[in-house]
Amino acid sequence: MNKICVIFSLVLALSAQQTVFGQPFDKAEALNLWNRGRNVTGIRNDSVTMSYAEIYGGLKSGDFHDSYEASDLWNAGIAAKTTVHNAKFSMNGSFSFDQATGKNMCGSMFINPGYYPVDVLEFTPGKKSLQTYSFSGGIATEISGHWRIGGKIDFESANYSKRKDLRHTNYRLDMTIAPSVMWFAGDIKAGLSYVFEKSSESIKPEQIGTATADSYYAFLDKGLMTGTYEVWNGSGVHLYEAGVNKFPVKELSNGAALQFQWKSLYADAEWLHTEGEVGEKSFTWYKFPGNKISARLGGKFVSPRATHLVNARFSYLDQDNRESVINKVNENGVTTPHIYGYNKIFERRVMSYCADYRMFSNKWEAGLSLGYNHRQGLSSLIYPYKTLQNVDQYEADGSALYHLSRFDIGAKLSFFTGSLTESEEMDVADSGVGSKPYRLADYYALQKEYLTVDRLGGSLSLRYNIIGGLLKGSYAEISGSLLHGFDLVSISGSERLAGCLKIGYNF
Repeated sequence: MNKICVIFSLVLALSAQQTVFGQPFDKAEALNLWNRGRNVTGIRNDSVTMSYAEIYGGLKSGDFHDSYEASDLWNAGIAAKTTVHNAKFSMNGSFSFDQATGKNMCGSMFINPGYYPVDVLEFTPGKKSLQTYSFSGGIATEISGHWRIGGKIDFESANYSKRKDLRHTNYRLDMTIAPSVMWFAGDIKAGLSYVFEKSSESIKPEQIGTATADSYYAFLDKGLMTGTYEVWNGSGVHLYEAGVNKFPVKELSNGAALQFQWKSLYADAEWLHTEGEVGEKSFTWYKFPGNKISARLGGKFVSPRATHLVNARFSYLDQDNRESVINKVNENGVTTPHIYGYNKIFERRVMSYCADYRMFSNKWEAGLSLGYNHRQGLSSLIYPYKTLQNVDQYEADGSALYHLSRFDIGAKLSFFTGSLTESEEMDVADSGVGSKPYRLADYYALQKEYLTVDRLGGSLSLRYNIIGGLLKGSYAEISGSLLHGFDLVSISGSERLAGCLKIGYNF
């Protein structure tokens, strides 16, 4: 870690010698359409060296939130990004650290609930702490008059802990490696990237004190909030299996991405095959293979008074979850698990469409975004019962930023709505199976409402920029937001407030 910090400091020092002052990092990054894709060699399309570093702190408060979120959440951190251009090569990099503490937290024990097709819930409200570290680095170079090669790595690590029974400690790792190549001639550019992704997380629960072991319960969600509810160290939720003593999940992805640009038009497409599993040391409780597909079309159009960016994106996830049939065989005092096969218990299909527009001029910046998500889940946990759920979500937001002398004044307005339908059926009418899959009704009601309820949000921000003197390039920003949910039944509050303070330096 010390070596990484030294290297990153050297990159920042190099960029400080070549930077163009007055060029905000996010604007310059957005103007290069390749920066949203996988191919890092696209940074060679620019020549602007730029960097920023900032510290920040924020607060979120209010009862309009998802079941696993905090009633009050404080966070603070640091972040830095840089892009450096040389005659022969270009580099970019970033580093960040965030510390967050939340009150009255329970529900999902995962750091990113919903990322995997299984979830684990606990039910004692308490304080949780989350530390997140991330860095990325990319390099691209010319190898001939028409070819560029490069590579990029993104790394994020997170530690999550709760210190009230049922307490738990989580460790999460996300990593992406993408070597890339580009061919270019005149107005045409074409690229190819290999993409490798790894994500993993482990949950290690424990109970401290004199309370009996069956004081606390947990719920293993196997899809659509159906699954197993029992004491936390029972065999059905897999939190305290002998020889494992944690709930480990990992997923590996391999695939490729293609990029193409003609003049001001850009397009890319990507496919990833994923293989995930829950368990370790021969205890593989679930396997969840899948495929991810995404595509994007963008354009940049320059007029005498403004620059206009238009992007449209589509993504699709197709994933199954299969539960193993395990028999534990005890031979000479040694317990060995034997897996006889897997039963498909859950399928999910997620489609997302998004279109956005951004405009940059000397005085104004503006944006508009429209999105649609369709989520379909099919639970077949207990034969012959099947439950099919469809969730449709629509969202729109508009933003504007006005540059007034040394001040940047920003505003944003957003709206979200959704719907959920569910149907049940039986493969065999008289199968003889009497009990349906267990559903955690209270949390399902909270989840269903948060996924679909109408909400309206707004935010304001004010940034002061120092444009001369010794502190040239520095800035301070304050922002606040309000989110309001309508016609709530299960969620206890209708509003969520947030505020943030930033101090940074563009160089």
